[in-house]
Amino acid sequence: MLVTKAPRCSNLGCSQPKDQYGSLCNRCGHRYRFTGALGLQNLTRAQRKPYIQAAAAILRKRTKSPNAQALNEMQALLDSCKPYLRRQADVLRLGWGSKEKAKCLLANIARQRGTRASRVVLAAAAGAACCPKPTSNERYRKVQIARSVYSLCRSDKSTLFGRTISSRIPMAGIRLALALFDLVEPIFYYWLKDGGRVAVARKVAPTLTFPRQDLY
Repeated sequence: MLVTKAPRCSNLGCSQPKDQYGSLCNRCGHRYRFTGALGLQNLTRAQRKPYIQAAAAILRKRTKSPNAQALNEMQALLDSCKPYLRRQADVLRLGWGSKEKAKCLLANIARQRGTRASRVVLAAAAGAACCPKPTSNERYRKVQIARSVYSLCRSDKSTLFGRTISSRIPMAGIRLALALFDLVEPIFYYWLKDGGRVAVARKVAPTLTFPRQDLY
């Protein structure tokens, strides 16, 4: 009797059988959806922090034209997401697509952060874009920027039968990350292009120069 081997994962160096719905095994597929690239970890908070803080410090100077324009556009985006504001525990029951979930996420961030929301979101996206990355993979870059914005959303707390329950919109797949990136990308991209990228790099490390693909 001829025994055929199950097809293997297409990731180089992995010997696990592939998932029936794709070319990767379950482990590599999860890692790909979680980070946007195979064999790489997400950027840590410590790696993103100096770039986000530098972007936030620059954006505090609202009198400068590029800053004011970018902050106004970000505030307009957050205001347009307000109709999608829901409790985070109810989002999975609504049957929304990735774009609606991303708008709900931004609406919750705006509710939690108050008047600082536009500056905080723009700094998180621009700072993650400026942070040096281990690869030039486009999908990895998008997921890391989206996760930086996602980290701003705090969990909702509720009490049920005397127990405190935390609920948060899950970032389980890659579709929500890409939808969130598509919403904020036009705003932070033009702010970085209009001098923000150079200003962030100089503020973080005045004596260092970074390759163009690392900054954005």
